[in-house]
Amino acid sequence: MSILGKIQRTQPLILNLANFVTPQRVADVISFIGASPLMTSEIAELESLVEISDAVVVNIGTISESTYPLFLEACRLANQKAKPLILDPVAVNVPFRASIVKRLSQEVKFNIIRGNCLVC
Repeated sequence: MSILGKIQRTQPLILNLANFVTPQRVADVISFIGASPLMTSEIAELESLVEISDAVVVNIGTISESTYPLFLEACRLANQKAKPLILDPVAVNVPFRASIVKRLSQEVKFNIIRGNCLVC
């Protein structure tokens, strides 16, 4: 069975810490492929949301020092609850973002790191 077929068969609930530029588009794509999107920006509900989710996706497109604790806690909970953890390291070549990814990587294990091919 293809990955897309498995997604459509199981209809996983995907918790996203998306950047604030494109959350609607992210939710639309997740729905389009047959999964269910779930978004949050509230640290107080993370434990409950990670518990019911099938995977956690973190996108650092608009991360800041003030949102870092939310991202770190989501990642820690995903690891503790053995949920697949996916990192989307948007513009990781920027020093601040590189330092964020390094800090996160020292604390948690990512199962998948998304990437874009610059030269294929």
